[in-house]
Amino acid sequence: EALIVADEETVFRLDPRTGKVIWSYESKSRMWGFALSGPLLLFLVQEPEANIVALEAVRGAIAWHQPFEGTPCSRIHPTGEAVSFLTLKPNRIQLFEVETGKRLLSTATYPEGGTSPQVIHAGDDVLVLHFANRSIEAYDLPSGKLRWRQLRGRMFDFIGMEMSAEGLVLLGTQRIG
Repeated sequence: EALIVADEETVFRLDPRTGKVIWSYESKSRMWGFALSGPLLLFLVQEPEANIVALEAVRGAIAWHQPFEGTPCSRIHPTGEAVSFLTLKPNRIQLFEVETGKRLLSTATYPEGGTSPQVIHAGDDVLVLHFANRSIEAYDLPSGKLRWRQLRGRMFDFIGMEMSAEGLVLLGTQRIG
């Protein structure tokens, strides 16, 4: 049993009973977008180039890292045997196999007019995005093809709660248009 704690520059694995550091990993650039998937802790770094990095949660060793194009605009989301996140410039859905880091998808685009994209559901075979410009869209995984799009007549701010095994709670919190 252990506790993994991270800030922007360092990840620690601690013994929760004693506070003793089991291992630590220091990054050369700011880390963010953390997610645990299977035996790996995944995070994003932007400098010197954009990469997704996977650390072995037990030993703190780098399992793999892969570069990607664009600027990340979401945290990492586990999606079955893979992980996904969004990038801007270009607007893309990125998908990587957890175990090996193999790139499964990097050419799927979401609309250039889509503003403030948020992942509101990450499933084994679908990724659902909400855009502040009144649309909710679902993309097939691993193909990245648009499954459906629902345009909303009014603009709402959404707060996405953390996902659970039972699903995602999505609340419309404020009418803004």
